[in-house]
Parts: sequence; structure tokens; C-alpha cells
Amino acid sequence: MSLSSDELNYLIWRYLCEAGYDRSLQSFQDDSGAHLFDAVFGAHIPPNELPALVQRGIQYKMLECKAKGIPFPDLSTFDAKPSKTTKTNAAKYMMDQSMNDFANGSRDPVVSGSFPADIPEPPEYVVPESDSLPDNLVPTWTSPIGPGKFVDIQWHPYLLQLALASTQSYVECSNIFARSKTEDLLKQASLFSAGTKPNNEVTAVAWHPLGVRLAMSTADGLVWVWNATTQSLEQVYNQHSSSVLALKFSPSGTYLLSVDCTHSILIVDCDTGLIRQAYQGPMQEVLSPDAEWIDSLLFVSSGTQNTVSLFKISEKKPLRILKGHTAPVTVVKYDATTETIASGSKDCSVRLWKSTSTDAAFVLEGHKAAIKALQFSKQNPQTLASASSDGSIRLWNTETGQQTAALDLHESAVLSLEFRPTGQSYLVSGGADGVLLLWDLGKFQPVARCDLSSLNMQATEPQCIVQSQWSKDGTRLVVMCLDRAYLLRIPLRPMTL
Repeated sequence: MSLSSDELNYLIWRYLCEAGYDRSLQSFQDDSGAHLFDAVFGAHIPPNELPALVQRGIQYKMLECKAKGIPFPDLSTFDAKPSKTTKTNAAKYMMDQSMNDFANGSRDPVVSGSFPADIPEPPEYVVPESDSLPDNLVPTWTSPIGPGKFVDIQWHPYLLQLALASTQSYVECSNIFARSKTEDLLKQASLFSAGTKPNNEVTAVAWHPLGVRLAMSTADGLVWVWNATTQSLEQVYNQHSSSVLALKFSPSGTYLLSVDCTHSILIVDCDTGLIRQAYQGPMQEVLSPDAEWIDSLLFVSSGTQNTVSLFKISEKKPLRILKGHTAPVTVVKYDATTETIASGSKDCSVRLWKSTSTDAAFVLEGHKAAIKALQFSKQNPQTLASASSDGSIRLWNTETGQQTAALDLHESAVLSLEFRPTGQSYLVSGGADGVLLLWDLGKFQPVARCDLSSLNMQATEPQCIVQSQWSKDGTRLVVMCLDRAYLLRIPLRPMTL
């Protein structure tokens, strides 16, 4: 047997991970998607496997040339002395270690370099024969009913792995395997605990952009930063005096932003462990504090007194305070492509801002109750979706400020919105009544529905959907309710132009 292209790409991806070539890793996994196969191959492939296969190939080639009586190519150039950098030495050590393992017999030679036969096939991300979705979506996995409640769920940035944070003072990271066409299996990969302090529930969780760190916050105001690879605790920060409700890594992954319920903001440098900046908020609690990075130095936050604040981490005060809302700001989002800030408020309006101005570019009106969610389309950045307590969803053109569609099929408050990142252009919306709708944005019509309340009559809490999130490849959707989580598999079809 020979290596498939997916298997070879995975081996290259693993080598880049192990050797520490972060920039090359980022480019390669974006182009190849090899990271998506870690859940399938990771447990079966030993460390340093690519250098070992290369070395075996060289030795077999030497034997072949000797048997045929032909000269073996001169490989003396590989003996050139490498530069004394950490990454080069790490790579050289891996190659040397693999050669030693082969020499002392601790590795069995593989004649064709094939993977073991018992490795399951990778998940099928193929175009289905039928172009229609089922009328009713059925979860492929449902979390068991336990003593704790879910507070946050985040996909690993590149793997089919979920970080599930609950009130039980820990974050569980689980890999996802396709057991069948209609069922998924979650297998725990790691567990990050916040200690044994009573009632110290986890309040938020965030992944580093490369998945190398995991941050979580707890009800006592602590921020915990873990090395996701070694599962070791790197830092604990205790500067917050109240529960942290928002955690965000900067796009480069260097900084971690945390916001507590008094709107105090902490910026820490994860590479050095030092506190980069701290902003003291008002002493009274703020409704749903939110924040969003603009770039690695600028971020925007829902401010106090019905405002939005723009910060630069080198400055101790906001660069700009954006005024215009007449009620507290509930959510902020930023789109890097159009360089647009969107803010939603209890005043029923959405405002669009540019980071270079204090005046709103557009005021989007049409909702009749507080704005609960905002989301920019990943495939069409000029499209913004807003959701409200009035049960409606509005789509807007951010370049003109015009409403492009009104989606009004929910019968209760819409608390969750997520555009599909790839494939067919879909928007998923989740309501307080437990109804999940999948919208085809080409037709502005729902194409699938899932009523989580009717599926789980034994649930201890109403199946109010408070969060939904697509996996990066767009094949799976995780949905979080108050006491349960659900996983759904969505057919991956090419986008209709």
C-alpha cells in the first residue's frame, strides 16, 4: 500500500507541529486542511514519523542501488552544519532520534510507508447525492444530563475538537469521531481544572489562534492560561475583582483580553506572562460586557453609559468613545475586510462605525426589541445579520446601510446567530424556545429545522439556545443550551453563485 495525499499531508503537518515551524504550519494547514485529520490519525501515528519514513526510504534506496549495481546519489550536502537556532536544532534532533530508533530496532521498517490497516477512514466531507436537506435536523450527539450547566463551548481553531466549559470548575476538550452517518462520538482528549474551590464555576473559555494555548476564567475573577499541548498551567492572573465574562486572544495570539462584569479590562502578554495593560471600569455591574479585537494592538469594547470604546493597548485611556446609542450596548462585532464596527443595543438599533471616526456611518433600525446577537458573514463581509428579543432576524448591507432581508419565523427571542464559514451559504439561528433554524441565504428561506425542546423531554431546563458555532470546515454545528449541548452534522455542498 502507498500513502494517500491526505496521509502525506498529515505527516507533513505533524512534522511542522513537532518542529515548531509556526508560520509554515499556519500556511500549510490553511492550504491543505491536513489538520482536520488529526482526530483520525493522531492516536495511531508515533512522534517523528515523517523523519523516520524519510530515513527508511533512504536506506531502502541504498539497498536497491547496491542490488542493481548503480551509484547512490551523493547526500553529503545534508551534512552541512545547521544554524544554531532552537527550531533547527529541534528538527535535527528529531531526525537523529528517528535514525537511532531505526538503528537499534525500536522501530519496525515499513516497506511502502503505509499507515496501519486498522486506522479508520477520515470523516466524509463529500457532496451528497441529494441536493436537499432534511426537513428536521437530528443531533448526531447529545451531552448527557449532569449536575453542571454549560457556560461556553469553543471549537479548536483547526481540529475537530471541542472545549466544553461547565459550572463544574473544569474545561473538557473532546475529539469528535464519526461513528456512523447519523451519529458522532466524543472522546475526551484533555481536562483543564480550576481546582477544588467550592462553587468556582468556569465562566468563559478561549482558544489561541493556533490552538497551542487554552484560556479560561472562573467566577472568582481568576484567568487561567494553559499550554494546550502539554496540558500544563502557564499563568494565573488575579487582577479581576469580579467574574470574567469575556475572553479573547488577539489575532496574533500574543495578547489575551479579559473583561469582567464591572467592565474592568485586563490585557496580558501570553508569551512573557506580563500584564500589558489594565483598564478600571465602574464599580457597578455592566450588562453583558463584550469586546472584539480589531488587530493585534487595537480592540473595541461595549462601553459604559450607552457607548462603545476603542482602545489601543499602549494607551491607558480609550482612543475614541463612540456615542449615539440611547440604552446599554449589548454586543459589538468587528469585520476586518470592511473595517467596520457593529454595535447592538437595548435601544433596538444597530450602529455601524469606522475606527477612524466617532460618528456612526449608519444607524440600522427595524427591530422592536433589544439586539441580542450580531454576526458578519464570513463569505460576504458586506452582509451583517442582527437578531433581537422580538424574534426577528435582519440582514443588512454594510456598505449602503440598507436592509436586504427580514427573517421572521422565530416565535421567541433569537439569542444566537452564526454564518457558515464555507460551502453553501447558510445562516443558523437559535431561539429561546429551543428552535434551531438553518437559512439558505440564496433564497432567504429556512431549509432545515430542529426543535430541541421536543427532542429532550427529560431536560432539567428549558432548551433555550444561547450559543451556536460552526466548525471551521462547516460540516458540524455545536449548539449550547442551559444544561445540554448538541452536535449536528450539516451536508457540505458547494456555494451557489
